[in-house]
Amino acid sequence: MIREDLFLEWASYNGNYYGTNKNFVNKNLKKGNSVLLEIELQGALQVMKKCPEAISIFITPPDFEELKRRLIGRHTEDDEAIKKRLEMAHTELNNKDKFKYVIKNDTVENAVSALKNVFQKEEIL
Repeated sequence: MIREDLFLEWASYNGNYYGTNKNFVNKNLKKGNSVLLEIELQGALQVMKKCPEAISIFITPPDFEELKRRLIGRHTEDDEAIKKRLEMAHTELNNKDKFKYVIKNDTVENAVSALKNVFQKEEIL
């Protein structure tokens, strides 16, 4: 699909490949539907370049130590995977200013409220 340019965006993240089907997005946009993509930095930068009208939102942890605590607390990854994710997080956090909106995920309630505010401001709801 990468070779055939069938992805709106794609990236290798932490040893795995991820991508967003371009046809799916285009079909929904033509129907007047909004499309929400939950993607990492590489993919987001591709989307922002290809679709400058896209509304970009970066969701950040309150701080780096809290991110580390959350990743360890999940008990879903080994120490090496956590180390890689934290290394990638530094790069990602250093690029947050490239996004139109930055939302701090300090609590679920606050993050959801901030996201709703963006949707209302952008008339997505």
